[in-house]
Amino acid sequence: MNISMLESDIHAHRFVLELLGKPSEKDLGLWIYQEGGPKTIAVFSLASSQMFLKVGKSKLADPHSLKANITIWEQKDMLPKRGETAKWGQPTKDWNKATRKTVTPSIMINADIFVALNQNTELNDLDLNSLKAQLISLSKVSLPANTEGRAGHIAYTCLPQNRVVYPSKLNAVSKNVDFIWYGTSGSTNLAELLLTLALGFKLEKPAKFDNYGASNEENLAGQLAMIGFTDSLSRNTGINFDLTVTSTAECILEKVSKPIKDIAWEVEKSLRHSVGLCHRLGEKSIATDSFSWLNQNGWKTIKQLHSEGYSFGGAIIYWAFYAQSKTGNPPFCAILYDGSKGAVHKLAAQWMKPPHGLWICPTGNFQILRKGYKNPYEEFHIPTFLQTLEQKGNTAQVLTQLWELALERVPLSPEKVGSVVIVLVNNDGSIEVQKS
Repeated sequence: MNISMLESDIHAHRFVLELLGKPSEKDLGLWIYQEGGPKTIAVFSLASSQMFLKVGKSKLADPHSLKANITIWEQKDMLPKRGETAKWGQPTKDWNKATRKTVTPSIMINADIFVALNQNTELNDLDLNSLKAQLISLSKVSLPANTEGRAGHIAYTCLPQNRVVYPSKLNAVSKNVDFIWYGTSGSTNLAELLLTLALGFKLEKPAKFDNYGASNEENLAGQLAMIGFTDSLSRNTGINFDLTVTSTAECILEKVSKPIKDIAWEVEKSLRHSVGLCHRLGEKSIATDSFSWLNQNGWKTIKQLHSEGYSFGGAIIYWAFYAQSKTGNPPFCAILYDGSKGAVHKLAAQWMKPPHGLWICPTGNFQILRKGYKNPYEEFHIPTFLQTLEQKGNTAQVLTQLWELALERVPLSPEKVGSVVIVLVNNDGSIEVQKS
């Protein structure tokens, strides 16, 4: 869980230290604890004269009402439903609810959970064990059953939670990153490009997208296609997108100067099992524990192996991708696509802590496929799609619908982990949406 406190609030600091002990780390003004879940808890103290009232059955608020020792509520209960103000003579529960926003420090107003302490209360008057259990429970998120292997589940359970972006945290991440970044293992991926643009739009940040085609020519064609789509989307939605497209090989992989054997060892150490390392057309794939191959080639760099016709697997790409946020580089927010093989994203953890600048935004599983597709990994041909839309005169309608679907998937709320949205594109450019 993440604890937010005012630097000058000694009462809140003393309470949190007594309740939870020293934090495992501090980052961006938050005290970070490994217990609980990803939610942020704002803890602040109030003078007794400002404190909430003790709540009791049939009790009405008056100037002589007893003050509570501690009050806890959630973001969803911050405001009264009908906008009431605090008035004497109303039930104490309603009086308290009407007071919440007025006494909560404005800098904390976007937290998920709120704890207000009466400064006249002694800590030994509180049941700290019960309070700790309550806050741990409140800070957790509800994840769907049987989604343990998915990327979204990994994000909400295994990564540093103060750097994971979920719907209520957009303001926090926008202040701390310079741009949004994601990419594809092919020459294009229209759905994932849309997710990247959607997060950039919501955070008002530039977006960056890289591709990893089979050749430089394929890369360039894919980049031009994605730029063409983004330009068309901009014309039809009225949104100016700040997009940079680049090559995975040049922008990520070939920046790594380490020998491949050292990379293989680091990846295995982080994931605690072997994974695919690289492959070459017509040959058997190489794993991180292919010792015979590593004995012969382990001293080579990724750039050298690229020149010999090797391509690299997802774990190696993600390892190098997340490492681009190392200290000294501009901080960025990476898209974490809710795929079925989520364990690879544990590689992000080390870069999500100071002094490094990585943030992670889980996004929903979103696919755009040709109707009648035989392989869900086949690349969708963007130029043909745009040409068909122009011929049929429905470009604005279809692109606006795709854009709205992408916006719904970013960020991915915890309860939607494992959900899938598939868009099937007909020969005439019209689309069918399947949600599960």
